[in-house]
Amino acid sequence: MKKAGALLVLLLALLPAAYAEQDYGNAASMTADIEISGHADIITQNAKSRIDKAIVNLSLFPKDSPSQEVVDIAWAPTPVIGDGVATFTFTSPKESIDYIAKAKVRVGDSFVPVKEKIPFPLENLPEDVKIYTQPTGVIDSDDDAINRVTSVLVSGEDDLYGVVYTLARWTRENVEYNLSSLTQDVSQKASWVLLERQGVCDEIASLFIAMLRSVGVPARFVTGYAYTNSPLFPENWGAHGWAEVYFPGHGWVPFDITYGQFGWVDPSHIALKESRDPNDASTKYEWIGRDAELGIGGLKTTVDVLSTGGEAAPLVQLMARPMKDEIGFGSYNAIEATVKNRKDAYVMTELLLTVPAEVKLISKKAKDVLLKPGEEKRVFWIVRLGGDLEGNYIYTFPFTVSSGRGAEGAGSFSSTAQSPKYTLQDIGAIIDQRAEEGEKTYSSNVALNCTASPNVLYEYERGTIACRVRNTGNVPLDNLDVCLRKDCADVSLGITKSYEVEFDIDTDVIGRRDETVVAKNSKVSKAQDVPIEVRDIPMVNISGVEAPSSLRFDDEASLSFTVGKASFSIPENLTILVKLPSGDRGWTMDRLPKSQIFSMAFKGRDLGKGENAIPIEVSYRDGNGREYSSKEEVSITLKDVSFAQGVQLFFRNVGVWLASLLG
Repeated sequence: MKKAGALLVLLLALLPAAYAEQDYGNAASMTADIEISGHADIITQNAKSRIDKAIVNLSLFPKDSPSQEVVDIAWAPTPVIGDGVATFTFTSPKESIDYIAKAKVRVGDSFVPVKEKIPFPLENLPEDVKIYTQPTGVIDSDDDAINRVTSVLVSGEDDLYGVVYTLARWTRENVEYNLSSLTQDVSQKASWVLLERQGVCDEIASLFIAMLRSVGVPARFVTGYAYTNSPLFPENWGAHGWAEVYFPGHGWVPFDITYGQFGWVDPSHIALKESRDPNDASTKYEWIGRDAELGIGGLKTTVDVLSTGGEAAPLVQLMARPMKDEIGFGSYNAIEATVKNRKDAYVMTELLLTVPAEVKLISKKAKDVLLKPGEEKRVFWIVRLGGDLEGNYIYTFPFTVSSGRGAEGAGSFSSTAQSPKYTLQDIGAIIDQRAEEGEKTYSSNVALNCTASPNVLYEYERGTIACRVRNTGNVPLDNLDVCLRKDCADVSLGITKSYEVEFDIDTDVIGRRDETVVAKNSKVSKAQDVPIEVRDIPMVNISGVEAPSSLRFDDEASLSFTVGKASFSIPENLTILVKLPSGDRGWTMDRLPKSQIFSMAFKGRDLGKGENAIPIEVSYRDGNGREYSSKEEVSITLKDVSFAQGVQLFFRNVGVWLASLLG
């Protein structure tokens, strides 16, 4: 008798890789050479045309700040510098004027620790800061629509960091980065960006600043250069705009809405100018002459990175895990990240979820989180696994949750054709429960431990889930409902007391699933998933039988058929027999997890004269040893049998009969 088997293949679906030439987001510092140059042609009308004197006022060059050091700067020609402006003077220039600034800058950690709550609205601002609460040409913070939207968003908020976070997150989530306005000579107004819900980096920053100013929070525009690995841009280094927000007692704090860096920016941000409005001129030309003018060209800027200094210390600690460790094809799941503030100061951070291509994100990939000093929060993403996967494999799907400055958490979940499936409503209910658990802080003082006995059972068996709930805190708990679905026990728990409750497992629902036991009252919401598997009666079907309808004594032929699993449970210890008159042919299998084709060769002499009803029988057991069987028949006629052939068949049958007697 032959032994048949099935192959189980483990397929690892790796995370899609994203490569960039360089990424400075996690660097602690960066040292770079930056060169800024300008050029203007002298355009004359006649032979007597001339420029007697030309003056260029350049405000766009690197300056010292708490996070940026100008190590060295060289000018040609040498300007007069004052109030953040470099003034070049050219006397009787001939064909053109040129000027250049070559600087070495070191950019370090820009994180500003704000450790205490700053009350909102703000009062008693310094005079030199108040100007950054006023509207300007592009940052039209007096626009009615901007004021209405902002007022609704921050209504009831009394913490300045909460106000800034709310507006930063709203702007990032509701305004799309769109290059269509990049060809404009000047930035679009903030009110236009709010209306159109799109813009480039400086326009997105302008709306954010306008919303802050509309509620009296000082904010200013920063013009500079920054690195990007986005495929939207032909060059990695380019002009960039971001915001700085004033926090009383702490100074100016950077916010780059486009990059998702709130309260800090990475060291690739080289600041060149701070201003009230992005359209404030960075270069001004004046000249005195006769019948001549300057043909002004744009500024040219290049950046050459010399070195980076180590890795920036992460602002948060991250852990990531799946809501369900195992799900079926086409099922929903959730990824949960626990993010903890490592600082004794407010931290805003962007969390990014990366998953394989087979896993579809239902919620947005990026989520922004505000953490008070030492605070810990949970963040959830809902995902859905594709349904077009091969049923004969076990899949493992890894994922990572990452934050700026190198914080990362990783995990994975698996899937098979037999794994439990969860609907969007199932996953949403679990997320709601976990969120409620986080809000009811006494939940951490309740221990809930549940086990199923047995955790794998057949539908004809009885199983139970036994739970022990214990109050580990210092507050008595009354009217605590401990429930499995609608089956509940009303429990009162004194301090350090425990209670045991038992629930029956519903065996009408076949398959693998988690049964969720919940303990809840006004102070507590605690849940535990108990994995169980309810198996139905194993069933086998025999199909696809192929054999000739007739043949002669010396003919050769083949018989094939498919044995398939027709139940959730897997048939075990199978014996497959084809009962020919000449003797049984057969196979054995330990398990039948999937359909399998069987084929055998035989000859006409293996049959009996005339019509033969040949049984195909499969006997098998379940995991408890109970026996079952399935049967199918195929009819084959042995025709044109001669007298001599009939004699051979007679003696063969006698031999088979004697062999059966001797057993």
